[in-house]
Amino acid sequence: MKNRILYWVICLLVFTSCSDFLEDYSQDLAYAASTSDLEELLIGNCYIKRTAKKTSLSIAGSEKHTFPWLHVMDDDCVERNSATDAYGGFMPIEGFYHWDKNPFNQNGTPYKDETWSDLYSRIAIANVVIPKVDDMTEDPMEERNRIKGEALFLRASFYYFLVNFYALPYSKTTADTELGVPLKLTEYIEDKYFSRNTVAEVYDAIVEDLQQAIPLLKGVEQTTVYQANEAAARLFLSRVYLYMEKWEDVIAQCDSVLKMATYSLEDLRSFTMGTSFTRSGSPETIFSQGSYSMDLVMREQYYSEWYTAILPCPVVSDDLQDSYDENDLRWQAFMLESYKTPGLYRCIKLRDQDVDGYVSDVFLLRMAEVYLNKAEAQAMSGDETGAKATLNILRENRFVQGQMPAIEEEMIANRDENFIDFIRNERRRELCFEGHRWFDLRRYAVSSTHPFTKEILHPHYSRPSASQYSFEGNFRLKKYNEETAYVLPIPDYAISYNNGSLVQNVIREERKINN
Repeated sequence: MKNRILYWVICLLVFTSCSDFLEDYSQDLAYAASTSDLEELLIGNCYIKRTAKKTSLSIAGSEKHTFPWLHVMDDDCVERNSATDAYGGFMPIEGFYHWDKNPFNQNGTPYKDETWSDLYSRIAIANVVIPKVDDMTEDPMEERNRIKGEALFLRASFYYFLVNFYALPYSKTTADTELGVPLKLTEYIEDKYFSRNTVAEVYDAIVEDLQQAIPLLKGVEQTTVYQANEAAARLFLSRVYLYMEKWEDVIAQCDSVLKMATYSLEDLRSFTMGTSFTRSGSPETIFSQGSYSMDLVMREQYYSEWYTAILPCPVVSDDLQDSYDENDLRWQAFMLESYKTPGLYRCIKLRDQDVDGYVSDVFLLRMAEVYLNKAEAQAMSGDETGAKATLNILRENRFVQGQMPAIEEEMIANRDENFIDFIRNERRRELCFEGHRWFDLRRYAVSSTHPFTKEILHPHYSRPSASQYSFEGNFRLKKYNEETAYVLPIPDYAISYNNGSLVQNVIREERKINN
């Protein structure tokens, strides 16, 4: 193919005012002449990159961590209540922990939200690859199908993040009217300002992309977990259907993955504790894109050539800790006790990025989710017996041999009011700090049959010195229907560039400490 496809980049300017993007990538796109060129483009600029091991969180630039703030907004972590240094390892994302009016700030100083522009730039790349791969007629059909399938999968994943960050959760009663995010699904230039499509329209586009990707990726054997395949597309589609409450479709996609018999559950009864649970070589790992930042979000030590300093960090909440049975091996596999303060714990699922094989903590697709998605859909469909059987397949690999409590016993111990509560808590225990909990809390709040919402308290401590700290009070996230902070504000640059066509979300309230 000799046609230049440089013109796609102008579409980026609809969403951002970053003219330098044209300069950075036009050379690569102008001369794409084969599927291998397009694959290189997908791998280099469309898939969300892994981040090299760092000593601090990076929230901007090409080497930034992927949405590290996603881990500190929910009820799974709290600020540690122990003596430590005056400067925190999670300071760049502390505004999210406080649910600030503008969470993109450090010590009250705003910084640019790059998430919106970054995801739309990746969508723009996918938009060009999807139609252009059909022009590569001299390349094998199998290669063209694979590249197109990957691009469709990626575009769906980016819209999934956008609509769940910047719009209200999918509700069967309001999705047709609630504002989602702008949809741009073509590679050509449109001389217009963009407005927000509805939540339903965005979800329908995600579903359509994944439905198209699945047959294109059928039979593809990827040599790396960092490229999508059929199993990844089916599992991700089951997650999207779960959010949409399409229970039969969830079960069908999960069953299709299970029938592949390609992946298996990690058996914690024979697992080497102290090694990485989530890792690229795990039998559970299907797909991963994006960075891992939990070792920095919940970091205790800063290492340098010259000194070691103790840093404050969030720790696992008592609420989450208390939900694990004493014979549940996941607690031992997932958590590390603070070396400084016994009784406080950090969740570190990927313990050595270099040795154990890098995977993300915001977009990781693994087999445990297949069982959890299926069990939830079965229970919501009224098949409690089937749901329990599905869950127990997972649970048998998670408890001390012969010590797995019956589900009914664990429900009583955890004060779960009903089986749906148990399933949701099981999902929390299994998938904690993998990018699920915040989105799950949002969708539970708008469930058409089992709505659930809770108030979340995040304690805050003043730290005048390394040896002093005092409780100042709690930041409070009210219940869903009383709160404005369950969606992020759309960046000002996107609002300005679209000349008022892009409607801002309801302004978040000023957050103050209270008890």
